[in-house]
Amino acid sequence: MSIKAASTHQSESCARPKFLRAARPAATTAEGKLCASFRIEAIAGRVMAGNRELAWRRWLSIALRTLHIVGVVLAAIAFLGSGDHAAAGVVLMLLSGFALFAIDLWQRPGLWREVAGAFIFVKLLALAAMLVAPGIAALLFWLLLVTSSVVSHAPHDFRHRRILG
Repeated sequence: MSIKAASTHQSESCARPKFLRAARPAATTAEGKLCASFRIEAIAGRVMAGNRELAWRRWLSIALRTLHIVGVVLAAIAFLGSGDHAAAGVVLMLLSGFALFAIDLWQRPGLWREVAGAFIFVKLLALAAMLVAPGIAALLFWLLLVTSSVVSHAPHDFRHRRILG
């Protein structure tokens, strides 16, 4: 959902509510008037239902990603080193990962059909393989770490390319 705001010409089709912030460069309206395009954002506790954005979503996501990294580190210690904290790392990684996936699915219901969403199922299969075949756990861990970094930092067009359904 987007709303238009005037950059050189103000009209009703280009009106910008005061609580919105600029998020995109200039564009034109159907009438051909030059306008700056704005993404609707939750500001000062306002929730825009059409955007499915909650004021606290970003901080919740940051907290969950931090817990997820802690889980990955604990699992790495277990799979690559002493074996201690394996259950705690895997449980923390799974719970935080499922919570992040649920938030992402709520915001973008078709995510599971895209590269980013489908890759989560690949990661779960690899994690199961690590638990079943500890002899290849170190290799799978590094493979997962590298591919997860590549997929999560890939361009938007790649991450959100529809590959299923």
